[in-house]
Amino acid sequence: VLAELGGRITAGVSLSEHRVLSRTIDLDIKAVAAPTAGVNIGPFEGLSLGITWRGPLELRYRIPMTVDVQEIGILDFLAEGVSLYTPSQLAVGVAWESDPGQDIGWSVEVGLTWEQWKDAPPAGALFELHLDDSHLLEEGENAENFVSSTLTPIPLEAQDTLTPRAGVEYRPEPNWAVRMGYFWRPTPLPLPVYESNTLDTPVHVVSLGAGYMFKDPTEIRKGPLVVDLSVQATFLHNRTVGKVTGYAPEGSYRGGGMLWHFALDLRHNY
Repeated sequence: VLAELGGRITAGVSLSEHRVLSRTIDLDIKAVAAPTAGVNIGPFEGLSLGITWRGPLELRYRIPMTVDVQEIGILDFLAEGVSLYTPSQLAVGVAWESDPGQDIGWSVEVGLTWEQWKDAPPAGALFELHLDDSHLLEEGENAENFVSSTLTPIPLEAQDTLTPRAGVEYRPEPNWAVRMGYFWRPTPLPLPVYESNTLDTPVHVVSLGAGYMFKDPTEIRKGPLVVDLSVQATFLHNRTVGKVTGYAPEGSYRGGGMLWHFALDLRHNY
């Protein structure tokens, strides 16, 4: 569930007096939701199968603004776009446990996620600006746009992706768990060799973690305290962009790098 932002802004200004004569701001937040469904089958001798589908979800905004410029005319401005987008996803996974139902042993999971990025909206916003000359005309004359400009967002031309994932957990004793995970996420975006500069790269992600369970730490309730520590490294492929001749800015640039993520999780079951 996300929230869309909408509304309207109206104002009146005087250029000669250098002041705002009036203003009204009306913003609306509307909830938007996407369905999620999943099925788990098993376990059968330690094997289980999971399938999950998630619908697309986007955070859209639309803010029109009208300003009455007393010495010139009416200024209309519109900003509209999508600031956050999650595509449709279908994930299939298989899990195996060496000793089902036991607190010690191995757990192995592999999965594949399909993401429908081809329906992704443009990353930029639609901007429209119009200023007419209604206050400069004599009575009976028709107003025309004194200034008019429209900036149309460039399509992403994204492609669907398949992301493989794998994870392993080892429990040498009931209170301890050691984990390792990996996934490869291909980029859905083509090289931005024309007007746009929306750059993305394929990534390899490796994670390590460990968890320990303290039995009844408060001596009040029987629920244990679980401490999990993890570190994740994201390796971004170096990707060079060379602009096609005639599309500014000309020249080339490169994207890539490495990201680190550390997490500490404390959980107490009541």
